[in-house]
Amino acid sequence: MNGIIIEVHTQGTSTLQYSIPNFKLTFWKVIGDNQIEHFSPKFIEKQDYISEEDRYYNEYIYTAKCDYMDSSHLNNTPTCTYYNNIIQTLIKNNEITGSPSARNGKLDAILGVPIIMYIKDDASDSFDDNFENIGSFMLNIDKTGDSLGFEIEENG
Repeated sequence: MNGIIIEVHTQGTSTLQYSIPNFKLTFWKVIGDNQIEHFSPKFIEKQDYISEEDRYYNEYIYTAKCDYMDSSHLNNTPTCTYYNNIIQTLIKNNEITGSPSARNGKLDAILGVPIIMYIKDDASDSFDDNFENIGSFMLNIDKTGDSLGFEIEENG
C-alpha cells in the first residue's frame, strides 16, 4: 500500500490549557510493505528559488499553531515572514551582510501559511458529519527544521 501518513501530536505545554492546542505534524510516505520514509509536502514556497526542484522548503515536520490568543494571526508568522523577506532583500542588495543563517540561504525566523484544520471522525454515520472544523491555524515550519538555520555558527 502506497500513501501518505501524517503523525499528529499536541505541541508545546503552554497551549495545552486552551480548548484547542497546537499540533506537531510529521509527514511520512509509505514506499512498500512496512517501509516508510520522510515526506516533504510542498506547502511553503521560497521567495527566491533557482529551479523548480528548489521552489519549496524541504521540510517534513510542521507545527500547526492555533494562535488561540490572536486568531488574526497578525503577531506571529506574518511578522517573521516580513522580517525574513527584508533581510534577504538587504543581503541581495549588499546593504547588509546579514546573519550567518541568512547568508547561507536559511531563515532567521519561522515561516508558515494560514490553514483551516479539520478533524476526521471515522465513527460518524454520514460523510457530511465526518469532519469537524476545529479552527484557524498557522502552519509553520517546525523549529527543528533545517531551513531555519539555528545550527549555523559565525566563522572566525
